[in-house]
Amino acid sequence: MLFSSFCVSAQEYTTKSKKAIKFYEQAKSLFWDQKYAQSELIVSKAIKLDSNFVEAFTLLSGTYALRRMGEENLRTMATCVRINGMQYPSVYYHYAVELFDNGKYDEALANYQIADNNSRILTKALHQKVKAGIENTLFAIQLKNNPVPFNPVNIGANINSEWDDYLPSFTVDESYVVITSRIPAEGRQVMNGYSGQEDFYVSKKVDGAWLPRQNVGEPINTLTNEGAQSLSANGRLLVYTACERYDSYGDCDLYYTSKTGKSWSIPKNINKPINTRYWESQPSLSADGRILYFVSNKPGGYGGMDIWFSTLNEYGEWTIPTNMGEVINTDKDESSPFIHSDGRTLYFASSGHKGMGKSDIFYSRKLPDNTWQKPTNIGYPINSHEEEQDFIVNAKADLGFFSSDRFKGEGRLDVYQFELYEAARPLPVTYAKGIIFDAETKRKLEALFEIYDLHTNELLVQSLSDPRTW
Repeated sequence: MLFSSFCVSAQEYTTKSKKAIKFYEQAKSLFWDQKYAQSELIVSKAIKLDSNFVEAFTLLSGTYALRRMGEENLRTMATCVRINGMQYPSVYYHYAVELFDNGKYDEALANYQIADNNSRILTKALHQKVKAGIENTLFAIQLKNNPVPFNPVNIGANINSEWDDYLPSFTVDESYVVITSRIPAEGRQVMNGYSGQEDFYVSKKVDGAWLPRQNVGEPINTLTNEGAQSLSANGRLLVYTACERYDSYGDCDLYYTSKTGKSWSIPKNINKPINTRYWESQPSLSADGRILYFVSNKPGGYGGMDIWFSTLNEYGEWTIPTNMGEVINTDKDESSPFIHSDGRTLYFASSGHKGMGKSDIFYSRKLPDNTWQKPTNIGYPINSHEEEQDFIVNAKADLGFFSSDRFKGEGRLDVYQFELYEAARPLPVTYAKGIIFDAETKRKLEALFEIYDLHTNELLVQSLSDPRTW
């Protein structure tokens, strides 16, 4: 897009200044070397020599886009529209896309409509994108004009740190939490531009307050990345994503570890058929432990990242994963699935369903025939023009939790909670909690227990009690 489809121009440069062209070529080389700040300085010299040099503005736009400098990029793209818009109306489409991604929906709609009015000059494929852009922008405007209740509260400095903290996982009684934190680590580069790695931190709630978080330590945390976890309802099983492991099938695989007392077992690869040579991540375990939802880019999906699920059979083996289908998945990315404890309500992020920006939160409910309803956008201002992901709901169904850097918090990404409005709530779920012990010696026992639905005689839960703590 940077050099062809935005500020489209003729085959020859749009400037006659040889000096400006020389600066442009130098800046382009720096750009391809990923030296974006230096590229900006050099290409700016070309623009000073010729303020109508379209290719130079295109390159400048690229340096801003890859450094996430939205306002600067918009100003540069506006200049491209002024210079080249009437000759190449496709620039109005690309400008509209950038305006939409920055939450400027009314301006985006106006530029989409200009492109639509000049559809005779556009290719059929581009005109379809323009039509889709208009439809999505109108949808975003509708959401913004009809906000849902939203009162986010930072869950506090005992959980959140000065770094990125995200993906909370709670036990069903909300007494124990595991979060992923991207912390500094020498020699490791991460997405947000500082050295670090992903590790797990945990905390317990005592008298209604979270204790200071603790690094979960070995054998779970290592010098490589661990993150994107799902904690079982009783807090005794952790399924998570680990990358760059010697026993991995691909770059990132799903692993699991179990807890007895206060000790976690040595993590194991969950193996085939769930893990493949492709990317598997972001697990979500159902409350009964029988269904595992996760994200993968393996073949057989609808494009990008898709949500898949696998069930635990009578032999304790995971079945071949099934794609959740085109009702949930799109040709773009679906991510961070969360199946609520009710087993019927799925929350996930998507950049393919109609939304307000880069990635929105949606929810879908399972129907009696085991199909899923068309996803519903959870609404504005929970969703915004930024990326929204990592959304979960507590068992009682009244609180939503998510990670964001949209508000002034303890650090970069922080975990927030808010009262979830009624229409987006799942079914509330209760729980039983106790200790099985020998009646004579009072010694805690590891005992098999089962919970049945008295109306249907269906086995709902089969598990072992913890002989040390839970």
